[in-house]
Amino acid sequence: LSNQSPSLPLGKPAIVKIVSLVNRDRDPNATAASTQGPFVRPCLQLLVNVTKHPTGGDPKETKAWRDNLTAFASVPEHVFLLMELVGEKDPYVQLHTVQLLSNVLSGKKERAQQVILSKPMAVNSLVALLDTSGEMVRNEALLLMQHLIDRNPTIQKIVAFNGVFDKVLGIAEAEGYLMGGIIVVDSLKLLGTLLLNNSSNQNLFVEGKCVARLIPLLHGGGRRAGSATREVLSDRKLNILKATLTVLGNLLTPNHRVSAPKDLCRTLLAIAANPDGIPAPVKAEALELVARLIDGRPRNQAILVATGITIVPVITDMAAHMRAGGGVEAAEEKRPALGFLLNLALGKDETTLSAVPTAVRSAALYALRCLFRKNFGGQAMVCQALARASVTPGASGGQPLEQFARALVGALRMTAQERSEVHYDLRSRLTFTTQAAAAAAAAAPGAPPAQNKAPATTARCPANVYVSQSTILACMRSNPMAKNALFAVPPSTGFPSATPSLSVFQRIVSDLLEWVQQPRASAGSLTVPHRDPREVAHPTYVGTSPAVSQMLR
Repeated sequence: LSNQSPSLPLGKPAIVKIVSLVNRDRDPNATAASTQGPFVRPCLQLLVNVTKHPTGGDPKETKAWRDNLTAFASVPEHVFLLMELVGEKDPYVQLHTVQLLSNVLSGKKERAQQVILSKPMAVNSLVALLDTSGEMVRNEALLLMQHLIDRNPTIQKIVAFNGVFDKVLGIAEAEGYLMGGIIVVDSLKLLGTLLLNNSSNQNLFVEGKCVARLIPLLHGGGRRAGSATREVLSDRKLNILKATLTVLGNLLTPNHRVSAPKDLCRTLLAIAANPDGIPAPVKAEALELVARLIDGRPRNQAILVATGITIVPVITDMAAHMRAGGGVEAAEEKRPALGFLLNLALGKDETTLSAVPTAVRSAALYALRCLFRKNFGGQAMVCQALARASVTPGASGGQPLEQFARALVGALRMTAQERSEVHYDLRSRLTFTTQAAAAAAAAAPGAPPAQNKAPATTARCPANVYVSQSTILACMRSNPMAKNALFAVPPSTGFPSATPSLSVFQRIVSDLLEWVQQPRASAGSLTVPHRDPREVAHPTYVGTSPAVSQMLR
């Protein structure tokens, strides 16, 4: 009987008899497996088999499974008995008990959760299974916990207060982090469920300094410093990396801010800079997490500005590289994080010859927007740097924000050849267009909320213009100091002497207009009138999107 499948419909009387046999034959004071009665193990194994969800899809098996499960779960004392058996010394009794509890929770979740909550210290005893020395019981306990906490915030809080975060992260560490397998993935799934939409557990996770313990699970996504070769992640490691990013995504919500460890931003950026073996959606998710970390958090924003990322540029001309004394692979180079993000948003990736995926560009632009959100000091500094960079575009060196401003101005001052290379028909790239349009709309006071699809008026604007204007607008939003830095500083060269009071910002805008000017107004195009914008102090630009019109004014 212990080998029967769920196709055997036992019925409630038989289930009750089997459970009573277990209860009669067990010895509560047993200290070893040899002192247990002979019927305990086979009876538990039988109950596990007949309550396990069938995989074949046979209607008869499904009905028998449902009837057996209902017969067992309908009696609260049956679940109480299992709660006592989880503390047995016999590892096989423990194993079958945990498996049976998992079956009951997966099929009769709400009923079983209510019964477990009604028994004092029952949840605590289940959490203690994660500390057991037997790997089989521990691994089954991970699956049991996922069923136990599913859609039950009360149990989730009890589990968290019993130190489950430390226990689960300890399991991941014992399994070797990225060197582990499905056990590490199961551990991370449990963490993700506990953190999802649960502010109490999120606070416990952060207060317990558990965020830093996730960083080793991300290290495989980047290139190790000093490594001679790039590592292509296996499917197993990639699954662990995805699960770790999901945990961080459940933790970093708009309503819950986290003071990031210094290495976290750098590690996430290293994932985006890895050219081998990491899909574009994973890189985009890593960049989005960077954005969430810095959004409205001055300390995290300062960390990102000061962060440098190590990359290995791709060699475009191997012959010339070898003549110059280079090796088979280019040497590591360090880049400021801001410059790296801006290059990604503009579609430039030094680590690969292939085009930057749209999802990655969109996420990089989102990170730049979040860098300046509620960052009034940083906004003013960038706008002042923009003014200096517009006057002396050929300068080099300086602080990260100064370098970032020069790169931003350079994006607006591309040559004709560069323009043709980066021009995009954004109708076919709705993701990037929507993000860019949302950046501009968010910065324009009184602008209507961004829609789920790109506005028709922005369908043909080149991508580099979107990146530049969105970043400038983000710097200027609700910040008089930043606006004054652009509008009050006259350039020293480049315009007729008859307009000495022309602001640097208007000079930058004049370059922008060269991109968006069209022969005539047409649907789906950014169009401006045929006149020099420098002729009047505050020209009115017709045919433009509301966000761009606000910027030009």
